[in-house]
Amino acid sequence: MDETKSETTDHEQSADNALVRPLALSHVGIHVSDLSRSMDFYSRVFGLRAFYDNQEGPGKDRVVIGLIANIAVELIKKANPAATEPDGASAGQTPPSSYVALTFSVPDVDIAYGELLAAGLANMGPPTAMPPDIRMVFLRDPDGTLLELIDLGGPKSLAEMAGLA
Repeated sequence: MDETKSETTDHEQSADNALVRPLALSHVGIHVSDLSRSMDFYSRVFGLRAFYDNQEGPGKDRVVIGLIANIAVELIKKANPAATEPDGASAGQTPPSSYVALTFSVPDVDIAYGELLAAGLANMGPPTAMPPDIRMVFLRDPDGTLLELIDLGGPKSLAEMAGLA
């Protein structure tokens, strides 16, 4: 029992010394093999309410974002499933449809990237931009889970950006 208490104390202390201090969990991105089927599933099972659909054309990824329990969930149907990850790690392979990325909102992605870089943890390249004023950077945890740090230019989450939180 003393070990558990020590671990809790260590975790609490490490939070004070965190390299990156997320403002909130922005959204969860899930790659799907069939967007219609997945939208139906998440709507029926969890009450997903879509608020964004990019309706991209041929050769473009299709993205639908909705809310589940006030958390934004991004359903992504890749135009080219073999290049499913931002670093192209799966090129030439068909990834499982259960691919998930955790995205944390940060106040300044460039500062966060600098901290990660200094700590040797910026393992997927520099930040990238997306209109209107969104900046993001990707990294992997020790098990290979894809993580994203995102600066939404003010809002703390996609749900807040859409005026839904």
